[in-house]
Amino acid sequence: MSSAHRDQTDLDWYAAALRIVVLVEAEPVSRSVLQVHLVRGDDVDGAFGAACALGRAQEEVYTNHEGRLVRWAFEAVETLDLLPSPLVDGVEVYSEPRASDEVRHLAFDAEFSPETTPPGQSGVPPT
Repeated sequence: MSSAHRDQTDLDWYAAALRIVVLVEAEPVSRSVLQVHLVRGDDVDGAFGAACALGRAQEEVYTNHEGRLVRWAFEAVETLDLLPSPLVDGVEVYSEPRASDEVRHLAFDAEFSPETTPPGQSGVPPT
């Protein structure tokens, strides 16, 4: 079956990491947002197009509380990864090594209890 005739349910799932840069009028760039979205495509080019459309949909301009213009601009699709099919519970869709914001001295055999610490929210609105 050609990709032009594939049903939406036959399309592959991809994880797309989008970089949105936050520009504030008359200030240097100091912030960006990394968003990970699931997109569908019949191939990597189709998924890239879907990711770009989502990124463009995130763009906006508004006036902040100081009266300055703020622009959220879609800068790049940082990564685009084909996910396994079918999707299964617990599949990893994104991973990024990050440096700690603070120096912490932990014993090598330190124990953690993540089950007792409630999670925060990423700011992704419910659908």
